[in-house]
Amino acid sequence: MSIQAGALRMGRMQAERLHTCTFAVYRSTGRSITDPITLEESPEFATIHAAVRGKFQTTNAQPRDAQVPGMKVAETGLGWHTSILTLGVLTDDEVLCIASPDDPDLVGKRVRVTGPFMKSHATARRFPVVELS
Repeated sequence: MSIQAGALRMGRMQAERLHTCTFAVYRSTGRSITDPITLEESPEFATIHAAVRGKFQTTNAQPRDAQVPGMKVAETGLGWHTSILTLGVLTDDEVLCIASPDDPDLVGKRVRVTGPFMKSHATARRFPVVELS
């Protein structure tokens, strides 16, 4: 094994140690389902991954001027990180946190993937996401 390959393997192992939450990944089927009691329609989702490890990460905290003069707010992005071996996640898939031993407030948080993962020599798959709930 080359030094570069060994370093990449070590980096992946270190990244995955931080993936302490468990997530489910869903994709819209394009169909709707009707609640038999309320008759409300909602999108139907297929399960892509039932239980994958990962973490949420805020990124790019940049101060900017707010609407109120003299105030600054930090604008951040949100990312979902998972193992390099978690394949098949696409833009618009929804990710639900189903377990978090470190922060119970994360359980039930749902995000939508807003862009693809694309990186050479990656230690983890890092997807940009927006919070839904």
